[in-house]
Amino acid sequence: MRSRWRFALGLVTVVLWGGAGCDSPPPAPAGPAASGQATSEQGPSGQATSGQGAAPQPPSAAPVDVGPAEVTAVHRYTGGAKKGDKVPLVVAIHGLGDNPESFAGLFDGFSGKAHIVLPAGGLAWGEGFAWWPIRGAIDEQNMAAGLTAAAERLGPAVREWQSEGASGKPIVTGFSQGGMLSFALVARHPELVGEAIPVSGLLPAPMVPASWPAGAAKPRVFALHGDADSRVPYAIGQRSVEALKALGLSAELRSYVRVAHAITPEMRRDLMNELTAAVERAAKEP
Repeated sequence: MRSRWRFALGLVTVVLWGGAGCDSPPPAPAGPAASGQATSEQGPSGQATSGQGAAPQPPSAAPVDVGPAEVTAVHRYTGGAKKGDKVPLVVAIHGLGDNPESFAGLFDGFSGKAHIVLPAGGLAWGEGFAWWPIRGAIDEQNMAAGLTAAAERLGPAVREWQSEGASGKPIVTGFSQGGMLSFALVARHPELVGEAIPVSGLLPAPMVPASWPAGAAKPRVFALHGDADSRVPYAIGQRSVEALKALGLSAELRSYVRVAHAITPEMRRDLMNELTAAVERAAKEP
């Protein structure tokens, strides 16, 4: 029998690049939170605060509807942690058409002592959610518009979860659209992220700043990507890591030969190892 996380990955095979998801119906606004999901209240999203450097801005575009401001989420405690403990926060972001409950299966057996929050995209997509709408031809320009709007929706929720008493800065990870959002949170809200571990993600060129804002934090980035991925092109993921490295960030890409848009057992093993190390580092911080 396939594990839940392997099934979840099957949900994200809608074409993300070039094909615009033409085999799937256009998304509709998300409905009420699913049963058992916790909610997190937050105010309107904003830019980096004074002293943290201004967030890089993509070229102006029409507003993108990414769903309600309130972000619903599933909460898991691992490694013996329980609600109220001061442990590192891990924000795990699902991909297109997936949902928090299914994506949570990817972390079954994770032994790090952490609070894992699995947020839901704001738009209904099949039996799951999307983080931004996918309509028409997709290029890096309109990808940046949707991704930016999604990051501005998620950022305040991350800030609120962190304020509940986590140790260290948040660790963000995710697959596909979730991997892109992991990159985007680093670029737009570096003050919120300690480390990012994007899986099969990318950062569109319009979202890469010409220079890193003076005084802004520089999160560590460790990306995983199959070199045969054509849905979220490996070459652009590679370029994203190199661009962040050129800006002075500690950024690394681990590639997987002949792996397409999927998480193989080897990738999952490496993800768990990197996440364990990130949690251990965050636990040593205030």
